[in-house]
Amino acid sequence: MVALPRPRSAARPREVPDVLFLCAISPVFAGLLRSDSGLVVTMRRRRKAQAARLGIAMLVLLCGCTATAPVNLSGTWAGQFTWLTGPAAGLSSSLELELLHGSRDLSGVITLSSSGQQTFDIDIERGRTTGYTLVIEASGTNDLVTPAAVVLLDLSGGFDTTNMAGTGTQTVNGNEYDIEWSATLVAPADGP
Repeated sequence: MVALPRPRSAARPREVPDVLFLCAISPVFAGLLRSDSGLVVTMRRRRKAQAARLGIAMLVLLCGCTATAPVNLSGTWAGQFTWLTGPAAGLSSSLELELLHGSRDLSGVITLSSSGQQTFDIDIERGRTTGYTLVIEASGTNDLVTPAAVVLLDLSGGFDTTNMAGTGTQTVNGNEYDIEWSATLVAPADGP
């Protein structure tokens, strides 16, 4: 009996093109490497594991580089928000943020308009920056209306040295409304 040689393809493990493997690891690689670039190289499992470790290490380092905000947001910011939903959809109201920015955390007060020309303040309960994005959660009570209204304001968006804008929600006595907002720096905080 004669033994036939085993076909070469049956002995090889299935390999995945580098491009697909790297794109699955990180969106950064997905943007850099495209299937239409003509680069189709295959890696063995060991190299794939090494590439995965390297990719994860690079992502950790990149995330560490943007852990603190590149801009100090401390100061007074004035702007407005526009309701996108609810009975006031399409209407706008003034907004003022008095921010204190330390490392990545934001604290302070948000001043909102009430009836007439009156304003009321709500405290920032939680605020955070990452790179050029921010998230703010504020709450308080509008005692200028009867009965008093519990107001929650959740803002998220982006910023640069003099402007910030984004989307969010305003909740009044449990009724939630979508908003768009923007603000401009009118008075930087004193000091460094």
